[in-house]
Amino acid sequence: MDTNAAAAKTERKLSLVTSASGATADFQAILDKDRQRYEAMIDGDCARLEVLLDDALVYTHSAGRTEGKQDFLRLLGANPDIYQAVSRDAKGFVSFGEAVLMYGTVHMDLLTPRGPRTAECLFQSLWRRRDGDWKMASWAPTVL
Repeated sequence: MDTNAAAAKTERKLSLVTSASGATADFQAILDKDRQRYEAMIDGDCARLEVLLDDALVYTHSAGRTEGKQDFLRLLGANPDIYQAVSRDAKGFVSFGEAVLMYGTVHMDLLTPRGPRTAECLFQSLWRRRDGDWKMASWAPTVL
């Protein structure tokens, strides 16, 4: 898919809102990284995700399966159209110095091997600063 087609696909499929107040520069940087992450997921772009995800990633899917970074990237590589649309509202942040917990709600339209699926979830994602750059280290959704 060429760059313009990928950008058009992502623009139609991504809605990111932040209802959290008092966003710091770190929180803004994390929101930007999170936007890039969702764009890459919708585009099925594992190369972009590779640099956004921490090597120690613990990724829990809404169905309850947990995997590491390489397994998650393999899954997306084998199913590049799995993430059809995402709407995320970041409700808040908790800073722990070099780590920040972001929490909120997310709605995902998925195209799984078993057919279309919708996931409406609360989420927590942990972002860790490494060498001055924020990377997602954990994703944990709870289905509503």
